[in-house]
Amino acid sequence: MADVPISAVITISITKQTTGITRVGFGYGLCLAKHANSLNRVEWITKATWATELAALGFTSSDAVYAAISDHFAQSPCPTKVALGRIQGTRVTVAIDTVQNTTDYTIYIESVTAGTLTEHKYTSDASALQSEIADGLVALINAGAEAANVTASNVGDDVQIDLDGSSPMVVTIPSAQSSLMSVGQVAGTLEDADTALTAIVGEDSDWYGIFFIDTEGRTVAQQEKVADWAESNKRLYIAATADANVPGQTVAVDATTIAHHVKSNSLAQTGVIYLSAAATEYPDAAWLGRCLPQKPGGINWAYKTLASITVDDLTATQAANIHNKYAASYETMGGVNVTRYGGVGDGDFLDITRGVNWLQVRLEEYIFGLLATEDKVPYTDKGIAAVVAKMKKGFELGITNNFLISYIIQAPTAASISTEDKAARLLDNIKFTAIASGVINKVNIAGEVTY
Repeated sequence: MADVPISAVITISITKQTTGITRVGFGYGLCLAKHANSLNRVEWITKATWATELAALGFTSSDAVYAAISDHFAQSPCPTKVALGRIQGTRVTVAIDTVQNTTDYTIYIESVTAGTLTEHKYTSDASALQSEIADGLVALINAGAEAANVTASNVGDDVQIDLDGSSPMVVTIPSAQSSLMSVGQVAGTLEDADTALTAIVGEDSDWYGIFFIDTEGRTVAQQEKVADWAESNKRLYIAATADANVPGQTVAVDATTIAHHVKSNSLAQTGVIYLSAAATEYPDAAWLGRCLPQKPGGINWAYKTLASITVDDLTATQAANIHNKYAASYETMGGVNVTRYGGVGDGDFLDITRGVNWLQVRLEEYIFGLLATEDKVPYTDKGIAAVVAKMKKGFELGITNNFLISYIIQAPTAASISTEDKAARLLDNIKFTAIASGVINKVNIAGEVTY
């Protein structure tokens, strides 16, 4: 049954006056990646046993997902778990890597349609050929329980499995046969990243930060879709890029990078980090891993050391080009490898964005809790005061978390509210001003020493 969002009855608009997630969920990230290793849209991977869990899902240490989640959990502190979100594709190729006589070659396919895990095992003969093994597996798959939704073919003497896209399918091989065969990346017709995110959040929404592992080079087109989705859905996206135009072009010249898209559209929910090694390293995963465990609004994302990430040696001009686009770099300052800086596309900062998102969800949660648990919240000064008290609870927690330093709430009296609003049972015109604690990123000192 669909869960009706609280925003259907409580509308809270928070404007940053600088230019369905639980409190715990704000500390978790989502690794967005294309794969055919699970029927579920979301698999939760825990810090304690992440490598074992990924191996059980069929990922190997050479997979991008494995490397990114490794970078995520390499930080100190780091989250206790991470969500792995699946982008669906229509093609999986199983490569025949080693040909051996009288040996079992097995492909498992699990689908919603078949309702079970089906084993397709071909045993090679005494004079095995790669083409024979591929042909044998193809014949078994095409006659299997998934045949209505799967077409297998011998392509280059490997097994190409084409899915019709009507239902997700898992394609794996036994771990004992990993030296004989390997499962390739999901290909064919791929979902757009934003389409996948909508499906993912429909299955499990209790995560906040996104790192997108596009195994074909973090294409800008798909990164833009993630950034635009995050803007509309109040999630935080960290976009990593190795695009040389980010440091190599000024703001006025750059018209193609993800940094340009985020800044030119003033996207408040996306931060960009440039790293020349981002094609094989995952500073986005590492940065989220380092900062998400801290309380929303209570950590400065700048000047953070990222374990397992290679530092860049940038010229002053390159660094300026990056930072002028509100993107971050990873450089050595004072002998320490740190992120510089921590901005989002509207010119504000990651800690403010996360803090504001958290505050909005908390206020919705507290006020709805009042409406849902009380027999009646009367349309009187007492009832209005009860709503204000719940708002104060959220603001006070924001102060405790070091996100806010003060706040003022203005609420109408019951006598001042129109008959129309009372008839509609709408409490309108509550306003507040909250002051964020802010962060010191730069220091200027002037003085003199005299005798």
